[in-house]
Amino acid sequence: MEVIQNQRIVSNKKPNGQRIFKYRSLNRFQKFSSYNDKSYIDGMKKFGATEVEIEYIRALDRASQGVSKDDEFLAISSIEDAQKIGNITVVNAYTDKFSPIIDRLYGKDVLIYNKDHITYYGKNIKNILQRL
Repeated sequence: MEVIQNQRIVSNKKPNGQRIFKYRSLNRFQKFSSYNDKSYIDGMKKFGATEVEIEYIRALDRASQGVSKDDEFLAISSIEDAQKIGNITVVNAYTDKFSPIIDRLYGKDVLIYNKDHITYYGKNIKNILQRL
């Protein structure tokens, strides 16, 4: 079993997988795992990953972050109970793991919250902040 450690890159440094790409040829899975580390789903799509490959790599990534099967089910339930406010999907998360929620709502403007955290994924954050 291959384990993916999610690394959000804040600087311009390339993730480990892309640095070693210069030195040896990576297989398709390794390349998409590296693109996932560097630029999430956008990166994998840009370089031709299929939806099945993206779902598989993201599931492995979430598991490496400690997302359990229960968290996955709670994420689905949270999405089913979500509300739409304008073009924003508002999700009361029944889990403290937001990645299984946002992965399933990729490409949408999403506000996810629970009793401890609130996170917005999307565009026009200035408009939202002005309304608060």
